[in-house]
Amino acid sequence: MRIRFEGVTQRYEAAPLFDGLDLEIPSGRFFTLLGPSGCGKTTLLRMLAGFVVPESGRVWFGDVDVTAMPVHKRGVGMVFQDSCWNASGSRLSPNAPRPRSPVASASAWRWRARW
Repeated sequence: MRIRFEGVTQRYEAAPLFDGLDLEIPSGRFFTLLGPSGCGKTTLLRMLAGFVVPESGRVWFGDVDVTAMPVHKRGVGMVFQDSCWNASGSRLSPNAPRPRSPVASASAWRWRARW
């Protein structure tokens, strides 16, 4: 499905993060969003998911304007940036307790814990 941001403006504390942003991601394309801390990558993804409504402009899924569509009706999943932190607030370590699932191999768990 084609995703389009049309004339999107978003400000934080009067500082423009996006000002009239136009971005189109064609259907079936792999797309990466790269940039320094604070440039708006997460805000753009939160707009896509519906957690942030742009001050102006539109967000489109195909030919459907989803700008005002509630989060639970968009069918978008999002993993937040802090997902690799455990409940104590520290990163997992190779010595972290392993899951009891027989599906997860020890080598895969070690890789995930270091990442």
